[in-house]
Amino acid sequence: EGSHISGIHAFSQPEVGWESRSHRFLVAWTQINGDGYQRIYGHIVNPNGSLFYKPGQQGNIVIADNTIYQSSPFNVNPNVIFDRTGGNFLVVYTNQDPIYGQYIAPDGALVGTSAEENFLIGDRGYGSTFNKPGVAFNSRCGQCMVCWSELEYMALATVGNGGCANLPVVKTGEIGNVTGISATCDGRVELDGGLDVTARGFCWGVNPNPGLQGNHTVAGKGLGNFEGSISGLSPNTTYYVRAFAASSGGTGFGVERSFTTPAVFKVTFSSQNGGSLKGELSQTALFGNSTSPVEAIAQTGFFFTGWKGDGGFASTMANPLTLANVTADMTIIAGFSPIGLQGERITSRGQSLKNDIGDIDIACDAIDSSLPLTFKLYRSINGAGRQLIAQFTATDLADGHHHILDPTLDNQTTYLYTIEVLTNHGAKAGSSQNLIL
Repeated sequence: EGSHISGIHAFSQPEVGWESRSHRFLVAWTQINGDGYQRIYGHIVNPNGSLFYKPGQQGNIVIADNTIYQSSPFNVNPNVIFDRTGGNFLVVYTNQDPIYGQYIAPDGALVGTSAEENFLIGDRGYGSTFNKPGVAFNSRCGQCMVCWSELEYMALATVGNGGCANLPVVKTGEIGNVTGISATCDGRVELDGGLDVTARGFCWGVNPNPGLQGNHTVAGKGLGNFEGSISGLSPNTTYYVRAFAASSGGTGFGVERSFTTPAVFKVTFSSQNGGSLKGELSQTALFGNSTSPVEAIAQTGFFFTGWKGDGGFASTMANPLTLANVTADMTIIAGFSPIGLQGERITSRGQSLKNDIGDIDIACDAIDSSLPLTFKLYRSINGAGRQLIAQFTATDLADGHHHILDPTLDNQTTYLYTIEVLTNHGAKAGSSQNLIL
């Protein structure tokens, strides 16, 4: 249940205005007192609905005490607006014919005049019943516009210290080319207000209504289309932009537009000993975008064992690697394992062994037996073309060793052995140094 303001006449039509700084309200109304005269009263209300009293205040505020005797309370019903330029409420009303106004501070104090002598806005108001003046605040010009009936036409008057004389008219166009750190915008100066436009461009910031006191860029002068770059932005941030056009008469602003920069993430690629990387090793990617490919290349005597990383990265043997849908900073490491060949030639003795035997041991670091790798052992004789003599998988090397016998070595013949490592897609993952028996 809200607060209660006492002393309001049964036929009063209260009006309320909102103050955008302290967020208080002013409620104003007409009241017929016991002497038959109408007066305008008001009360400041806090944002939570409680009544505000300035020091020494008792009861309601007397806003206008110069109203005349009238039988109907509708003749002098007020209207209320907050003048953001002056920082005060403005109460306007008709007193039979003249149109009057009174400024009220946010704490309820009367500003500039007294309750007995409000300031005159218009000296001819047609005093009909319900002739209540209208009022609105123009945030661009910083003035209040008051209008009222003059029997056969509508009269207008501006109140306040602002002004819109000779301001250029400018349009804010579309925002484009948005990255994590920059964007572009276009605009158009449509009218110069009768004075030369000496500068035009864009204002931007993280708060609404950006102005020339903050970040801005100049994009030429005069009438017509223009465009500019907005730089120095931060990723994942909402910005507000307005076009502006300045002349000796003042600065006009276009409508406000907003955009949000996407998040930008850093992706770093590195490798363990035994290999190198081909591609851009330090990359940035917008939220949800992809990196350019990076390829892991094993040195002779090593083979590629896959990529591992952080930031939600799932290990993979894909090579080259392109990261898709990047949503975090990542460090990606290419793994390599050494692979070596050791062996000896067992010379035949007697008639039972017609050939020598090659005793070959394949050695590497202990690896994950589930790696999708195929190991192929090739042999060439006296420098001729190679032959595949054995093939095995990572399961056979889970403990770091695999043993193979080659029983068909001829005496006085040189044999060269090498291991080639392939992925499940047939891509080369590495190779061993040569073994000669």
